[in-house]
Amino acid sequence: MSQRAERSADNVFGALLRRRSTLIAVAALTALGFAIRVANFDQSLIGDELSTYWILDGNGLGDVLSSVRSDDEITPPLYFVLAWLTMKIGPDPEWVRLPSLIAGTATIPLVYLLGARTIGSRAGLVGAAVFALSPFVIYYATEARSYALMLLLLTASTLALLAAVRDRRARWWAVYGICSTGAMLSHYTALFPLAAQLVWALWFHRDAIRPLVLANIAALALFSPWIPGFIADNNSPTTEILAALSPFTADFVWQSVQNWAIGFPYVQLDVVPGDTATVMLVAAFLIAAVALAARGVLWLRDHRPPIRDALRRIPPGVALIALLALAAPLGEALYSALGSDILGARNLNSSWPGLAVGLGAIVSAAGPLLSVACTAAMLSGFAIGAAKTLEADTAKLDAKTAAEVIEERSEPGDVVVDTYVLTPVPLTPLDVHLPQTHPEYRLGLPASDEPFTVFDPVPPPNHLIREALRSANGRPIFLVAPVSSSKLVDPGSRAAEDRQEQPQALGSRFLDEARPRFRITYATRFDGIAPLGLFQFEKRERSQSPDR
Repeated sequence: MSQRAERSADNVFGALLRRRSTLIAVAALTALGFAIRVANFDQSLIGDELSTYWILDGNGLGDVLSSVRSDDEITPPLYFVLAWLTMKIGPDPEWVRLPSLIAGTATIPLVYLLGARTIGSRAGLVGAAVFALSPFVIYYATEARSYALMLLLLTASTLALLAAVRDRRARWWAVYGICSTGAMLSHYTALFPLAAQLVWALWFHRDAIRPLVLANIAALALFSPWIPGFIADNNSPTTEILAALSPFTADFVWQSVQNWAIGFPYVQLDVVPGDTATVMLVAAFLIAAVALAARGVLWLRDHRPPIRDALRRIPPGVALIALLALAAPLGEALYSALGSDILGARNLNSSWPGLAVGLGAIVSAAGPLLSVACTAAMLSGFAIGAAKTLEADTAKLDAKTAAEVIEERSEPGDVVVDTYVLTPVPLTPLDVHLPQTHPEYRLGLPASDEPFTVFDPVPPPNHLIREALRSANGRPIFLVAPVSSSKLVDPGSRAAEDRQEQPQALGSRFLDEARPRFRITYATRFDGIAPLGLFQFEKRERSQSPDR
């Protein structure tokens, strides 16, 4: 064999080895991402997840679609259809999250492909690792809402567009249009990255304008049956409420961007990913970005090209990733400045595939030595954050265990008082898991069988508290309420009666009313983002008086 042939064979063999190693690495990252997501899968439903469950539980598909189209919900229907199917698997409420788990895992290898086909294999691999380990992405991959499904379809849409402009085959244009429609039928904020895709294709592939336009017209036609729902959702009172909860202010926007990029929903960065991990992540990004910028400045100094020529030298793949990463932040900022406030951490989700690959590209291009150090620091920071999502303090809520303890310690007919009010529907996390064999009093919630609005009257808490105490008729009462103390003391002690160890807000009001006739005989705490306390009250004997 000639030397030329030997070199050619060696190159092919080396390429096959590199490809095999990359495939193994992507598979390992996908498996790791799946394991972390599964570990978070069975937490209690909270917040908007309760709305999803309320719409789906016990209803036929027609009723589900009717409810989603009404003011009960302001999200498109695709996730609800898929979750309605997965809830047929079994009775456990967590099955409502299965579409997010599958989509959140399947997006990991697609992020690698996105990076590999735009910037390079190394950027794609680091981007896939970032996506697999991001605490923010992990959270929404185990939430019964449509964000993870949207990310899967957006990434698939981008990959199909790349294949379409490269191969010019009709099938890729069809996949591009179908995935774009699916993304919009998952969540409306998909519009911003889809618009970025369109702008990119029009600028860099003007020879493909005709099939590009036809594919988008087809996607609009597929979406058109839902256009009345889209208009109704934008005019819904719920949209105004959410806008009020997401003020377009510098402080709120800055906090939202932090949580989206390196953090976790609903907590500060010192909690997740933690101070050490935050320093590692910020330092890795800044060092790599400065090194990359310095190389760019040196090139410009040496070549001094006209601005137009310099812009033309930007690789199309780099431009696409930059547009995808910035689409949601810039698009939502512009929309909020001109209309309703929508810029919040969870609405920034749609730019995460672009962000992941962008971070991978920046640290990979920092230079031979710096890229290794910056990549290691960035992935270590995200890994620390991912590990923190498995801790009890960052769990969503442990209403499931609270319900189990109530069932162990109670008899049918014992009274339950629930003071969890962060729900948009007449369903609390406790209701999802607690068999309806107890008289239950929900303090602070409207007396309605429909999703709540700001106009629904809330029954006076003191009236419900007195009614609960009367209906107990000497039987135990179980109170589930938010708590803030780091440790609950032994029941029966004087400190157990002290306010600082007792439930907050509505729970404290119940305690004040119950104290003269009832005493706490059991108290425990369930950790999480919103810690819960469970308190068992027993009627005092006449000779007993409250401890002070």
